[in-house]
Amino acid sequence: MKNKSNIFLSLLLGMLVFFSACEDDNDYNYDAIVPIVMSITGPDIVAAHGLTDFPTTFRVPYRGGSTFEWSVSTQSGRGATVVLDENYSSIARITFDQSAEPDVATITVVETTMGGITSDPASRNVNLSPFCPVDVDEWAGTWASHNFLGESDFGVTEITAEPVADVLNTIRFRNFFDWVVVGFWDENWIPGVGGDGHFVLEVDCDFPEFSGTTLLGETYEWTTYWMHYEGEFDLDNMQITVYYDIGWTETGAPWNSFTANMSMSKELVEVIRSMQELPAR
Repeated sequence: MKNKSNIFLSLLLGMLVFFSACEDDNDYNYDAIVPIVMSITGPDIVAAHGLTDFPTTFRVPYRGGSTFEWSVSTQSGRGATVVLDENYSSIARITFDQSAEPDVATITVVETTMGGITSDPASRNVNLSPFCPVDVDEWAGTWASHNFLGESDFGVTEITAEPVADVLNTIRFRNFFDWVVVGFWDENWIPGVGGDGHFVLEVDCDFPEFSGTTLLGETYEWTTYWMHYEGEFDLDNMQITVYYDIGWTETGAPWNSFTANMSMSKELVEVIRSMQELPAR
């Protein structure tokens, strides 16, 4: 009987220790937390487009029970719209007011613990690139393209311009490379990779000149292809001239050099001219 009593007593003491530990857990001292916002993650360069349907997401490390307060300032004095995630205030979606000039924004975050203790402010800078809003639907339609490979004249073909859904100021030129009679473009492009073999041009405030690199896509039979391009808008002659190389890597390795002179309609020229005259807000 004595052994059974000892076993019962041991079990009873164990339960008391367990419930005592749970009670200590509920009495956790939140005043002992010293909050520190270690980092603010997000892109280093953001377009200052002012369109709240296309916010940029920034985050700080989450701490249970804490709330996070976000604020934004810019060198120019332009504002920003900050929308916190509905479940975690450590996540903010920020839209910077539209600007046609480069700018710098400072994002600041302060953490407050459940015990009411506030951290020192943590900040980081973000470069804001200029943005001129364009109604890209006006670009849609058929264009005439006079094409050259080196000094060889490959005549005039038709290409189709269309806006890219859910991407700002971006136009896709379909059938752009169909005139290259070397069998290269007969390969099958893998859907959903880059431009699927079509030229994708991002339009910005740098009219009349433009340059950049775009991912043409990846083929089933060969490899991934990039396009390195530069060009200019000639509004007097209603043309866009594009000089470009095709390469296997993002940084170079050209396959061949081409030129395309794309003719525009009078209506399209007026759209571009009106874009050039947009005032900065």
